[in-house]
Amino acid sequence: MARSMFSGITIMAGRLFYSMNWYNVSPALGDISSTYHIPFSLTGLILAVFLLGAGVFQIPAGIIATKIGSRNTSVLGLVLMSLAVLGSALSPTFLIFVVMRLITGIGAAFFFSSAIGVLSDIYYDKLPEMVGLYNGFFSIGAGIGIFAFIPLIDIFGWQNSLLISGTITLVSALAFFIIVPKGERGGQFDIHKIKSRILDRRIWYISLGFSGFWALNFTLAEYFKTFAESFGFSGIVAGLMGSAIMFLGIVGGILTGFFRRGRPIRTSVVLTLVLSMSLLLLMFNSAYTLWTVVALNGVFAVVIFSLQYTAVIRLDSDRRYIPLNVGLMNSLQLGFGSLVPLVFAFLIPYGYSISWAFLALLSIVTLPMVYMFRIRK
Repeated sequence: MARSMFSGITIMAGRLFYSMNWYNVSPALGDISSTYHIPFSLTGLILAVFLLGAGVFQIPAGIIATKIGSRNTSVLGLVLMSLAVLGSALSPTFLIFVVMRLITGIGAAFFFSSAIGVLSDIYYDKLPEMVGLYNGFFSIGAGIGIFAFIPLIDIFGWQNSLLISGTITLVSALAFFIIVPKGERGGQFDIHKIKSRILDRRIWYISLGFSGFWALNFTLAEYFKTFAESFGFSGIVAGLMGSAIMFLGIVGGILTGFFRRGRPIRTSVVLTLVLSMSLLLLMFNSAYTLWTVVALNGVFAVVIFSLQYTAVIRLDSDRRYIPLNVGLMNSLQLGFGSLVPLVFAFLIPYGYSISWAFLALLSIVTLPMVYMFRIRK
C-alpha cells in the first residue's frame, strides 16, 4: 500500500515537471526573440517543433514501451527532456535552440503515454480518477511554467531559469527510476498486434475529432499572457491569468470521476462546444470576460482530456498496448496541433479577434469526426 502511494506521488511529480517544461518558454518568448534577434512571429516555431517532436515520436515510444516496459520508457523520456532543456539554456543560436526544443518534445513523447501505462498497471480499478489527477498535475506544472517562471526569469534570466528547470527534471527522473516498480515487460515485438492498433479507426476518429480542441487548449495557454498584456493588463496580472488556466485544471481532474458516469464522448463534445464558443468573449475588452474564459477552460479542458484518454484505454483489454494506443491518440493530436500556433501567430498582426475566432472555428469543425465511430460506454 505504501509502495503504491509513493509510486503515485512520484508519477504525479514526474507529470508536473514534464508539463512545466512544456510551458516554461511561454513567459520567455519575448526575451528569446530579443536574445536571438528574431521577429516575434517566429516564436511560433519554438512551440511548433516541440509539438512536432512530441507528436511524431508518440507511436515509436509506445512500441518501445511494449518491449522494455512502461516504467523504463517513462524514465527515458524524463532524462531526454531534462538534457534537452539544459541544452536549450546553453544554445548559442536560435537554430540550435529550436533543435533542443524538438528533442524536448521527443522526450515528452516517451514519458506521457508510458506513464499512463504505469498508472494502469498500479491503479487499473481506479483508472479514470487517476487519469484525472494525472491531467490535473499536468495543469499544475503548466501553471508553474507559465506563472512562476515570470519572476524567475526577471531575477535570473531565461537561460538560468531553464537550467534550474532541467536540473529539477533530471532529479525527478532518478526518483521515478528508484521508486516506481518496473512492471511487466512486453517480451517480443508482435508486429501484427502493433499494426492492428495503429490502424484502429476508432482511435483515429476520436483523436482527430478532438484535435481542434487540443490545438485550442495549447495555443490559448501559450499566448494568453501576451494577449492580456496587449489589452493593458500588467505583466503580473497577465501571467496570473495565463497560469490560472492551468492551475484550475486540478479542479477538473477531481471532477472527472463525476463526469464519467454519463456518456464520456458525448460529454466531451458538449464541453468542447462550450469552451470553443467562450473564446468569442475575448473580443470584449473586459477583465470579467477574460477571467470567465480562464475559469471555463481551466476547469473543463482537463475533464475533456481525461474522458478521452479513459475511453481509448478501455478499448483494449491488453494493458501492454495502452501506451501505444494513448500514444497514437496523442501523436495525431500533437501532429495536427503543432501547425496551429504558426497560423495563430501569423494572424496576430491582423488582430487577436481573428486569431481567437480561428481557434474557436477550428475546434468545432473537427468535432463531427467523433461521430464516425459511436462509443456508447
